[in-house]
Amino acid sequence: MVAIAGKLTAYAHIAGLQNVKLEALNDRAFRIIWFFRDFGNNYLFCGGLETMRYIQTPVFKFEELSDKAKARATNRLMDEHFWGADSLASLEAFAGQFNIKVTSWSYAPFGSAEIDTDAENSHFRGFNLKKAKALPEYPTGYCLDYTLREVFVKEFERAGDALQAFNDAMDAGIKEARDDWESQYSNEYMQEHCEANNYEFDENGNLI
Repeated sequence: MVAIAGKLTAYAHIAGLQNVKLEALNDRAFRIIWFFRDFGNNYLFCGGLETMRYIQTPVFKFEELSDKAKARATNRLMDEHFWGADSLASLEAFAGQFNIKVTSWSYAPFGSAEIDTDAENSHFRGFNLKKAKALPEYPTGYCLDYTLREVFVKEFERAGDALQAFNDAMDAGIKEARDDWESQYSNEYMQEHCEANNYEFDENGNLI
């Protein structure tokens, strides 16, 4: 692949004439002559030289990179969770079914995953297993919805404590979001992502 830096054409206004288009002299180098006219003093100035540069570098697909270059490319492309907004929306929607608000959350790949809410026992007053099983499976349409509901119903049925079941479900949800982000760092995920977006790299793993 050849990357080209430089200007292919220039325009000049020469001594009151129409704009003149200056073409590249050849495919390796060209001159640009800039003409400036001070109409008040009828002054004509010309000058300047610009040379086209060619930078030639081999191009690689992700699977062709060295392990070091793959790691660099992965760290740059996967520094955000692609499904982060959907994950948060799912967590907030699940909590919202009990009029509970998410007050803070944080997670990072290969790191911690924490979430806090304003949940109290009063949010579950009169709540029973029948109501738990009647909760919708996919309130937002995102896959995390299912995990939240399933964990909540299972733990509520097991222990009979709705608040604890809710907290367990939210903890499971934020950890699933973290694990999903971690999965983006696998070579398999990266290769699929790069193929889908037609990404190419230089030998150091820099996106071209």
